[in-house]
Amino acid sequence: MNRLRVLRAERRLSQLDTALSAGIGPTRYWKIENDYTKPTDEEREALTRVFGVSTDQIFPSADPTTA
Repeated sequence: MNRLRVLRAERRLSQLDTALSAGIGPTRYWKIENDYTKPTDEEREALTRVFGVSTDQIFPSADPTTA
């Protein structure tokens, strides 16, 4: 999730600070940010609260019908 890294850097947050603020374990957050795993709906909601942006700004949905 390259967008997560950008948002985190803009706010000068560490991965640990971001994970703790979202209620996600640091290892789990690292895996989400580095595309090793997909976030759950709850994790998506928590991260949008931490960054104060909409879900689509962090996790843009790919529409296969427009490819």
